[in-house]
Amino acid sequence: LKILLGRGLIGTLSGKVMIGMLIIQDLAAIPLMIVIPQLHDIENNLPVIGITIIKALVILILIIIVGIRLIPFILKYVALLNSRELFLISITAIGLGVGYLTHLAGLSLAFGAFVAGMVISESDYSHQALNDIIPLRDIFGLIFFCSIGMLLDPLFISGNLILITA
Repeated sequence: LKILLGRGLIGTLSGKVMIGMLIIQDLAAIPLMIVIPQLHDIENNLPVIGITIIKALVILILIIIVGIRLIPFILKYVALLNSRELFLISITAIGLGVGYLTHLAGLSLAFGAFVAGMVISESDYSHQALNDIIPLRDIFGLIFFCSIGMLLDPLFISGNLILITA
C-alpha cells in the first residue's frame, strides 16, 4: 500500500487488484495463524487443531461483540479528552491487550492483534487511529526486519555453503 500510494496508483485498476490481493492474503492469514503452530505433528494434533479452530471461533465472536460494544465507547471517551498521546496509548493497549488475551487462550498473539486492528479500523475513529499509529507501525516494521536479519547464522551458512548454493 505504501508503494502504491507513493506512486499514485491507488485508484488505478492494477492498484485495486493489488489491494484486493492484499485483503485476500489478510483473510487467509487468520486460519493459517491458528493452524500452522499445530502442524508439526499433524497425526497426533488433529483433535488439537479442531479444538484450536473452535476456540478461535469463540474468541473471534467474543472479540467482535466486545469490539462492537466496548471498544467504540472507549475510543469515543478517549477522543473526547483531546489527548493525542492518550489516544495512541489506548489504541496500542487495545491491540496488545487483545493479542495477550488470545495468547492466554492458547492462540497466537498476532491473531489477537490482527483482529483488534480490524475492530479498530471499523470504528468511527479509524482515521485518527491510523494517523496516530503510523509512526509505531514504521518502528515495529523496522524491529521486525532487524530481528529477521539477526536470525541469519553465518556459521550455518559457511557450513552449508554448497547446499545453499545448489
